[in-house]
Amino acid sequence: MSATEHQERIDAATGAVVYAALRAVDAVQTAVGVQPPKRRLTDQERALLFPIFRDSLAYDLIEVVDGRAGLLTVSGRALTMGFTIYLPKYREKTLVHECIHVWQFQHARYRYIGNSMFNQLHSVVFDRAYQPYDWRPGINAGTPWSQLDGVEAQAKFVEDVYAHGAFNFDAPETPEDKAPGAFFREDDAGHNAFVDSDRDYTREANAAWQTIRA
Repeated sequence: MSATEHQERIDAATGAVVYAALRAVDAVQTAVGVQPPKRRLTDQERALLFPIFRDSLAYDLIEVVDGRAGLLTVSGRALTMGFTIYLPKYREKTLVHECIHVWQFQHARYRYIGNSMFNQLHSVVFDRAYQPYDWRPGINAGTPWSQLDGVEAQAKFVEDVYAHGAFNFDAPETPEDKAPGAFFREDDAGHNAFVDSDRDYTREANAAWQTIRA
Protein backbone atom coordinates (compact mmCIF):
# COMPACT_ATOMS: atom_id res chain seq x y z
CA MET A 1 0.00 0.00 0.00
CA SER A 2 1.36 3.40 -0.97
CA ALA A 3 1.60 6.31 1.45
CA THR A 4 -1.21 8.06 -0.45
CA GLU A 5 -3.50 5.05 -0.20
CA HIS A 6 -2.70 4.72 3.51
CA GLN A 7 -3.59 8.37 4.12
CA GLU A 8 -6.80 8.01 2.14
CA ARG A 9 -7.84 5.10 4.36
CA ILE A 10 -7.10 7.16 7.48
CA ASP A 11 -9.07 10.08 6.03
CA ALA A 12 -12.02 7.81 5.23
CA ALA A 13 -12.08 6.14 8.65
CA THR A 14 -11.75 9.44 10.49
CA GLY A 15 -14.32 11.07 8.25
CA ALA A 16 -16.85 8.32 8.96
CA VAL A 17 -16.47 8.81 12.73
CA VAL A 18 -16.75 12.60 12.45
CA TYR A 19 -19.77 12.28 10.17
CA ALA A 20 -21.59 9.99 12.61
CA ALA A 21 -20.81 12.28 15.55
CA LEU A 22 -21.98 15.43 13.80
CA ARG A 23 -25.12 13.77 12.49
CA ALA A 24 -25.92 12.88 16.09
CA VAL A 25 -25.42 16.51 17.09
CA ASP A 26 -27.70 17.53 14.22
CA ALA A 27 -30.42 15.12 15.37
CA VAL A 28 -30.33 16.41 18.96
CA GLN A 29 -30.26 20.06 17.92
CA THR A 30 -33.16 19.51 15.52
CA ALA A 31 -35.19 17.76 18.22
CA VAL A 32 -34.74 20.58 20.74
CA GLY A 33 -35.12 23.38 18.20
CA VAL A 34 -31.55 24.72 18.40
CA GLN A 35 -31.10 24.82 14.64
CA PRO A 36 -33.39 25.92 11.81
CA PRO A 37 -35.29 23.26 9.85
CA LYS A 38 -33.71 21.79 6.75
CA ARG A 39 -34.93 22.77 3.31
CA ARG A 40 -34.39 21.58 -0.24
CA LEU A 41 -32.62 23.59 -2.91
CA THR A 42 -34.79 26.25 -4.48
CA ASP A 43 -35.40 26.39 -8.22
CA GLN A 44 -33.17 29.47 -8.34
CA GLU A 45 -30.33 27.63 -6.61
CA ARG A 46 -30.68 24.67 -8.95
CA ALA A 47 -30.48 27.04 -11.92
CA LEU A 48 -27.34 28.60 -10.43
CA LEU A 49 -25.64 25.24 -9.85
CA PHE A 50 -26.65 23.38 -13.00
CA PRO A 51 -24.21 25.10 -15.41
CA ILE A 52 -21.37 24.07 -13.11
CA PHE A 53 -22.34 20.49 -12.26
CA ARG A 54 -24.81 19.50 -14.97
CA ASP A 55 -26.07 16.02 -14.00
CA SER A 56 -23.16 15.12 -11.70
CA LEU A 57 -24.71 16.56 -8.51
CA ALA A 58 -27.47 14.85 -6.51
CA TYR A 59 -29.65 17.97 -6.30
CA ASP A 60 -32.66 16.09 -4.89
CA LEU A 61 -30.68 14.79 -1.90
CA ILE A 62 -29.21 18.12 -0.80
CA GLU A 63 -30.63 19.76 2.32
CA VAL A 64 -29.77 23.28 3.48
CA VAL A 65 -29.84 24.72 6.99
CA ASP A 66 -29.99 28.52 6.84
CA GLY A 67 -28.61 30.51 9.78
CA ARG A 68 -26.80 29.53 12.94
CA ALA A 69 -26.94 25.83 13.73
CA GLY A 70 -25.66 25.60 17.29
CA LEU A 71 -22.45 23.64 17.70
CA LEU A 72 -22.25 22.88 13.99
CA THR A 73 -21.65 26.50 13.03
CA VAL A 74 -19.99 27.80 16.20
CA SER A 75 -16.98 28.81 14.06
CA GLY A 76 -19.18 31.00 11.91
CA ARG A 77 -18.15 29.03 8.81
CA ALA A 78 -20.33 27.04 6.47
CA LEU A 79 -20.18 23.27 6.93
CA THR A 80 -21.16 20.34 4.77
CA MET A 81 -21.78 16.87 6.14
CA GLY A 82 -22.72 14.47 3.39
CA PHE A 83 -25.74 15.96 1.65
CA THR A 84 -26.51 18.53 4.37
CA ILE A 85 -25.16 22.07 4.01
CA TYR A 86 -25.12 24.43 6.99
CA LEU A 87 -25.00 28.09 5.94
CA PRO A 88 -24.69 30.48 8.89
CA LYS A 89 -24.43 33.34 6.39
CA TYR A 90 -25.90 32.86 2.94
CA ARG A 91 -23.82 33.69 -0.12
CA GLU A 92 -24.19 32.17 -3.56
CA LYS A 93 -20.44 31.59 -3.87
CA THR A 94 -20.47 29.81 -0.51
CA LEU A 95 -23.26 27.55 -1.74
CA VAL A 96 -21.10 26.70 -4.78
CA HIS A 97 -18.13 25.93 -2.48
CA GLU A 98 -20.22 23.68 -0.26
CA CYS A 99 -21.79 21.88 -3.22
CA ILE A 100 -18.27 20.92 -4.30
CA HIS A 101 -18.08 19.13 -0.94
CA VAL A 102 -21.35 17.38 -1.73
CA TRP A 103 -19.84 16.34 -5.05
CA GLN A 104 -16.73 15.11 -3.20
CA PHE A 105 -18.95 13.11 -0.86
CA GLN A 106 -20.66 11.50 -3.83
CA HIS A 107 -17.30 10.45 -5.28
CA ALA A 108 -15.13 9.80 -2.20
CA ARG A 109 -17.68 9.38 0.59
CA TYR A 110 -16.24 10.08 4.06
CA ARG A 111 -12.68 10.58 2.85
CA TYR A 112 -13.26 14.24 2.05
CA ILE A 113 -14.39 14.92 5.64
CA GLY A 114 -11.22 13.45 7.14
CA ASN A 115 -9.07 15.26 4.59
CA SER A 116 -10.67 18.60 5.40
CA MET A 117 -10.36 18.06 9.15
CA PHE A 118 -6.69 17.02 9.04
CA ASN A 119 -5.70 19.86 6.72
CA GLN A 120 -7.42 22.49 8.86
CA LEU A 121 -5.95 20.97 12.03
CA HIS A 122 -2.50 21.10 10.43
CA SER A 123 -2.91 24.82 9.74
CA VAL A 124 -3.95 25.55 13.33
CA VAL A 125 -1.64 23.26 15.32
CA PHE A 126 1.44 22.42 13.26
CA ASP A 127 2.01 25.09 10.63
CA ARG A 128 0.15 28.39 10.80
CA ALA A 129 1.69 29.40 7.48
CA TYR A 130 -0.16 26.56 5.77
CA GLN A 131 -3.37 27.70 4.11
CA PRO A 132 -5.67 24.73 3.41
CA TYR A 133 -7.96 26.85 1.21
CA ASP A 134 -5.17 28.22 -1.00
CA TRP A 135 -5.21 26.41 -4.34
CA ARG A 136 -2.43 28.52 -5.89
CA PRO A 137 0.66 26.58 -4.72
CA GLY A 138 -0.67 23.31 -6.12
CA ILE A 139 -2.08 24.70 -9.35
CA ASN A 140 1.04 26.82 -9.95
CA ALA A 141 3.17 23.70 -9.52
CA GLY A 142 1.23 22.00 -12.31
CA THR A 143 -0.98 19.79 -10.15
CA PRO A 144 -4.37 19.17 -11.79
CA TRP A 145 -7.39 20.35 -9.81
CA SER A 146 -8.55 16.77 -9.25
CA GLN A 147 -5.20 15.86 -7.65
CA LEU A 148 -4.86 18.78 -5.26
CA ASP A 149 -4.00 17.48 -1.79
CA GLY A 150 -6.72 19.40 0.00
CA VAL A 151 -10.46 19.16 -0.62
CA GLU A 152 -10.83 22.72 0.67
CA ALA A 153 -8.40 23.98 -1.97
CA GLN A 154 -10.46 22.21 -4.62
CA ALA A 155 -13.66 23.81 -3.38
CA LYS A 156 -12.10 27.27 -3.04
CA PHE A 157 -10.77 27.11 -6.60
CA VAL A 158 -14.25 26.50 -8.02
CA GLU A 159 -15.68 29.17 -5.72
CA ASP A 160 -13.15 31.69 -7.04
CA VAL A 161 -13.84 30.71 -10.65
CA TYR A 162 -17.55 31.24 -9.99
CA ALA A 163 -17.02 34.60 -8.28
CA HIS A 164 -14.26 36.07 -10.46
CA GLY A 165 -14.37 34.26 -13.79
CA ALA A 166 -15.71 35.98 -16.89
CA PHE A 167 -17.10 35.36 -20.36
CA ASN A 168 -15.49 37.35 -23.17
CA PHE A 169 -17.57 37.96 -26.29
CA ASP A 170 -15.93 37.79 -29.71
CA ALA A 171 -17.75 40.93 -30.81
CA PRO A 172 -15.48 43.81 -29.76
CA GLU A 173 -18.39 46.14 -29.03
CA THR A 174 -19.88 43.72 -26.48
CA PRO A 175 -18.43 44.11 -22.98
CA GLU A 176 -17.29 41.00 -21.16
CA ASP A 177 -19.69 39.38 -18.74
CA LYS A 178 -18.20 39.51 -15.23
CA ALA A 179 -21.30 38.46 -13.32
CA PRO A 180 -20.89 35.58 -10.83
CA GLY A 181 -21.08 32.32 -12.73
CA ALA A 182 -20.31 33.90 -16.11
CA PHE A 183 -17.31 31.60 -16.57
CA PHE A 184 -19.66 28.61 -16.82
CA ARG A 185 -21.61 30.09 -19.69
CA GLU A 186 -21.57 27.98 -22.85
CA ASP A 187 -21.98 30.23 -25.86
CA ASP A 188 -20.41 30.13 -29.32
CA ALA A 189 -20.35 33.95 -29.29
CA GLY A 190 -17.23 34.01 -27.12
CA HIS A 191 -15.08 32.19 -24.57
CA ASN A 192 -14.64 32.01 -20.83
CA ALA A 193 -11.66 33.28 -18.84
CA PHE A 194 -10.33 33.08 -15.31
CA VAL A 195 -7.46 35.37 -14.35
CA ASP A 196 -6.14 35.69 -10.80
CA SER A 197 -3.39 38.13 -9.79
CA ASP A 198 -2.57 38.72 -13.47
CA ARG A 199 -2.09 34.99 -14.10
CA ASP A 200 -4.35 33.17 -16.54
CA TYR A 201 -5.87 30.01 -15.11
CA THR A 202 -8.50 29.49 -17.81
CA ARG A 203 -7.05 26.17 -18.94
CA GLU A 204 -6.92 24.81 -15.39
CA ALA A 205 -10.43 26.05 -14.65
CA ASN A 206 -11.85 24.41 -17.76
CA ALA A 207 -10.11 21.14 -16.90
CA ALA A 208 -11.63 21.24 -13.41
CA TRP A 209 -15.04 22.02 -14.88
CA GLN A 210 -14.77 19.07 -17.25
CA THR A 211 -13.89 16.77 -14.32
CA ILE A 212 -16.82 18.01 -12.25
CA ARG A 213 -19.35 17.50 -15.04
CA ALA A 214 -18.06 14.06 -16.04
